[in-house]
This record gives sequence, C-alpha cells and structure tokens, in this order.
Amino acid sequence: MTAADDIKITKVKNSKLADLDANNLPFGKYFTDHMLEVNYKNGEWGQLEIKPYQPISIDPACAAIHYGQSIFEGIKAYKNEEGETFIFRPIDNFKRFNISAERMEMPQVPEEIFMRFGRDAGSGRLLTPGHDGTDGFFVARWRAPC
Repeated sequence: MTAADDIKITKVKNSKLADLDANNLPFGKYFTDHMLEVNYKNGEWGQLEIKPYQPISIDPACAAIHYGQSIFEGIKAYKNEEGETFIFRPIDNFKRFNISAERMEMPQVPEEIFMRFGRDAGSGRLLTPGHDGTDGFFVARWRAPC
C-alpha cells in the first residue's frame, strides 16, 4: 500500500464554494471542489490522489452497477471563530464506513487513508464549504472495485 503521506494533490483553479450561500445548503445538492481517488487492485491499495471533483469512468461490468455495491458516508466540517476547520467525529465516520464495507463484502479502507483525506480537507490544504463559522460538508464515497 502507498503511504498516506505520498498523496498526490491537484487543486481546482477556481473554487465554486465562494458562490454558495452558506446559510442555505440543502442536503445532496452541492458538493466540495475535490474528491479522493485510490484504486484497489490485487489486494493492495494504490496511489492516493485528491483531485478536482469530476465525473468518474466506470466499466460497464463494475459490481457497483450490477449489485449496488457502493458506500456513502457524509462527513461534517465546520469552522470555529478563529477560522480553523474541524471535522465532526471523523473516527465515527471511519468506523461506520468500514462496517458498511464489511457488510457489503468490500475491502475496508485503511484508517490512514480515510483520516488523511479528512486532515487535508480540514487543514485548509483543500477548500471546505462553510464561511464565517458556518458548517460545511464533504463526502466519502466508495464503489466496488471494477
């Protein structure tokens, strides 16, 4: 497995988050500027990459399409009065995510990968939704290996 410290990060050129009304963020309508992608092949996790949010290419034979094998875990981020971003209970999100993976007979995501994305999103290395102390939201999503 690639070490979580060896993550490749490509930031968006123009964030769409500044155009959002932080006081009116309906669930499931707006998404963060970035996504995490890491391939799982032959029992190994590959290179971690955080990149601009974009459509993903899926093989038509992918089990996620045929058997509905995917996991969604919403992760809450917020800023304090000093402007620091914090992730709300990330270890709970990590545990729920892997409980789902186990139940779906999918590979579990190592803690260092899951938490690294949260640290990068929360540290300001990536933009997180929310302005002036308002809440933000980003998503961990995992689909079956294809």
